[in-house]
Amino acid sequence: MKNDQYQQAKEILGKLGKLYPGERIMHHKSGFIAYEQGKYTEAIKHFNNVFAGSDGNIKLLLDETIDGYLMRGMSYYHLSRYEEAVGDLKKAVEYSPKDALLHSKLASALQKIGRVDEAVSHLQATLELGPDNAEGHAYLGEFLAKNNKLAEAISQYQQSLKISPDNWRVHASMGRVYAMMGRFDESLTHLQEAKRLCGSDSQTQATLQGMIDQISTRR
Repeated sequence: MKNDQYQQAKEILGKLGKLYPGERIMHHKSGFIAYEQGKYTEAIKHFNNVFAGSDGNIKLLLDETIDGYLMRGMSYYHLSRYEEAVGDLKKAVEYSPKDALLHSKLASALQKIGRVDEAVSHLQATLELGPDNAEGHAYLGEFLAKNNKLAEAISQYQQSLKISPDNWRVHASMGRVYAMMGRFDESLTHLQEAKRLCGSDSQTQATLQGMIDQISTRR
């Protein structure tokens, strides 16, 4: 939906919300529109109204509940209100524990507040739900590397390359991590492979060659 269509839809839903302030569905849709437009504070207000309207007389449908917690949680995330994001995203995961996307979003929020081990467990859950996800293994590898869990990062990169052996970015990441571990021969092997696979982009080629030259002097 284009921006002008979002604006038109927002105006219509806004009018309906004023006519029927207790109608949670209007707030639910308006919250989605606000989120898509990057108006996260406004989105939070709408989703607050969605949950405020869920009393003894109105029971939220399961999908609406999950979506509401997800979208409000991600709105908090984009506003750097990470504790509140974790609270909502945890509730979304509780309602839908087999949703890999929810686990990955929660992991990102947990990382922001330093709860690394919990974040890793949720990233691992995404891979249990989809073990052949090369990008998932690579993402977990990057996450582990950033948190100085280097051997575990290498293991995830290896899993990623088993599924997608020609991913030059993963080879480059392995090269960097092996260098951090002082394993320079293995670092060079992966950096050279990354350069071979990355294509003809001159800037990427130059960056990788610079890394290769730097590591070569440290062998």
